[in-house]
Amino acid sequence: MRKNDKQEGISEVFEAALSTIKDKPVATFGPISFIDYLKSNGYPKMGAAAAISIDSYERLHQSIKSNSAMVMRLGQTKGGSGTQFALVKVQDKLDDFFLIDDMIFNSVGTEYVPAVNVEQLKIFSILPSLTEKSYVNLGFSSGLISYALGIDHIKPIFPPASCNSTYTFEFRPHSSISDVFIHNRGQVEIDAMFIEKRNNKETLFVLEAKSDTSHKSLAKHKLLYPVLGIASSVPKNIEIVPVYIKIRTSCRGIHYHIVECSIPDPRIYTVAYNELVMSKYTHLILNLSNNSDSFLNVD
Repeated sequence: MRKNDKQEGISEVFEAALSTIKDKPVATFGPISFIDYLKSNGYPKMGAAAAISIDSYERLHQSIKSNSAMVMRLGQTKGGSGTQFALVKVQDKLDDFFLIDDMIFNSVGTEYVPAVNVEQLKIFSILPSLTEKSYVNLGFSSGLISYALGIDHIKPIFPPASCNSTYTFEFRPHSSISDVFIHNRGQVEIDAMFIEKRNNKETLFVLEAKSDTSHKSLAKHKLLYPVLGIASSVPKNIEIVPVYIKIRTSCRGIHYHIVECSIPDPRIYTVAYNELVMSKYTHLILNLSNNSDSFLNVD
């Protein structure tokens, strides 16, 4: 089966759900067990990951896009089986659920001179290509990320903490909807997080990094879910800042597009999905040598 055929087949699976919200400008369907939904509507079994784990606008199924709706994966089903999901529709507001690269990024970047001796970064040039994680580590080790985020003391940060665990938390699917969704013991991956002082105040930065070129957007839950998952464990005097990093390469070097976001404090407020918004954008270019070919390939 070709990829497009598979995507079309998955898209058709949501017709029963979409029929319940099709004529409504603002509506939700679910939450409901994905397995139970398939069974009750006579659809064949299929993996939940491909169908309801939507991490970018490009991965959102066409039938759902055309209805101004978003798919949300909501952890384990209570009293049912498997993973639960919901559809959220807000007419003509689909962009509320994503950070869209082309709406944020600009092509004019500023060259960044590392805050450390370049010799300390030589290990990165030995490899024929760098993985996504290596690009992120290079950003930390060079002091570039410290600089972009305005940390009080520009310095290397390595290694940042990361996590892949299950979390339960609440949020509203959109600010125009009063419903509260429960993400129940669902898997959440945190690419990186660290605490540093900014404006003399301890701040927790939660990062999601991407380097692929096929997707030019990020579903906001890739930042929202990590923040909501850990928020209850973070002291109230520490500000929580979500950060989206997109890494690209060119003949000029390695481009770091750093999108700092803001969000209402989830420790005192039930956050709506769309309330995570961009607050600052920085485009820095790192070129460690005249011959940067060894840095230009992403696995």
